[in-house]
Amino acid sequence: MHRKVAAALVAALALAVASCGGSEPQLSRAELVRRIEVACREGRAATTKASRENRESNSFAAAVSSGQHVMMDKIGNLNPPPAAKADFEAMKSSMQQRLELIDKVKDADRAAFARTLREVQPTVEAASRRVQELQRRLGLEGCF
Repeated sequence: MHRKVAAALVAALALAVASCGGSEPQLSRAELVRRIEVACREGRAATTKASRENRESNSFAAAVSSGQHVMMDKIGNLNPPPAAKADFEAMKSSMQQRLELIDKVKDADRAAFARTLREVQPTVEAASRRVQELQRRLGLEGCF
């Protein structure tokens, strides 16, 4: 019994350590920008693919969610230079907030879809404006 608990604690600790931002070497600002822009292109491609495959009422939200998940997966463990860290972390946080709200719309049933969309729209728009501003600060072009 104690071994199982200890093994579970060790596994949880290992997962927590692995998920910290230090898994990647520290990037230069130019390399950070390049990697984010690549993630943006891959996210847009995933959005386009998902929108072609899904024609339901929430298909737009599902397509956007798909692309945003791809992007977040690609940038999640990047290690920015100290001068860009605050903007990068704030951008990721705003993107995550927006993604959670988009997923809420995507997961809404048909009866609640319009209401859910209206509820989250102002917050999604504010988060999107914040992401755009932070991306500009980081030096990204065309990744909005």
